Amino acid sequence: MIELLTCGLFSHSKDARRENQDTILPPMFINDGLLMAIADGVGSYDGAQFASQSAIKELPDLVTKVNLQNMADLFLTLKEGVSSLSTENIKFSHAATTLTFCFINDNGLHIGHVGDCRLYVKDGSKLKQLTKDHTQHQKLLDEKIYSKNELRLLPGKNTLTTAIANAIPLDFQQTFISHDDLLDENEECCVYLMSDGAHSFWDKRPRFSVNTISNPASFATSLYKRIERNGPIDDHSLIAIRYRVL
Repeated sequence: MIELLTCGLFSHSKDARRENQDTILPPMFINDGLLMAIADGVGSYDGAQFASQSAIKELPDLVTKVNLQNMADLFLTLKEGVSSLSTENIKFSHAATTLTFCFINDNGLHIGHVGDCRLYVKDGSKLKQLTKDHTQHQKLLDEKIYSKNELRLLPGKNTLTTAIANAIPLDFQQTFISHDDLLDENEECCVYLMSDGAHSFWDKRPRFSVNTISNPASFATSLYKRIERNGPIDDHSLIAIRYRVL
């Protein structure tokens, strides 16, 4: 049985005068487990906000129906939902969104991921990233064409290689990790979901005190203050939780 101990979250647009194209699904209990997600509408296309909302709206029902050991049907259904937006408005024919979600049940942590939001878990005094960005930079790293230091000087950091959209080839990551590899000595674990507008600020200085990292509410407050102090560069969203297995 999963018990939610603490939660911290935020979701804000880059500028209060424009819409927030991030959509979050706060932690919800469903199907004997805990589900949460962040979708980031791809801002270069009309309908980005509607695309992220569509993915989040459909996700809970799909999680109850599909086999999470094979998420192909889940992501294809989400793609169909985003693609159907063009029937409401032809301007939305290229609407696209990323999506990163996790479902935690008695077996462990199920992760579904498309795009450049990220999922981390607490690993001692640090955060361990469990998703891989679907970006041009990551592709160049995987192919060992450039090193991480060399890529810092090159454009394309935020250029996506896939997304949930009608006109974009779909690729996705699915990962399962058992509780044996996640839980600390108290049978607890911290999970952090961030859109790219949030994790870009974490990446620049990936450290807080152990107490802050261990408390999702404190982590959310501290990261939000860092973003506001330096000035947002994009819509920015975070969901952080601490849970226990009973």
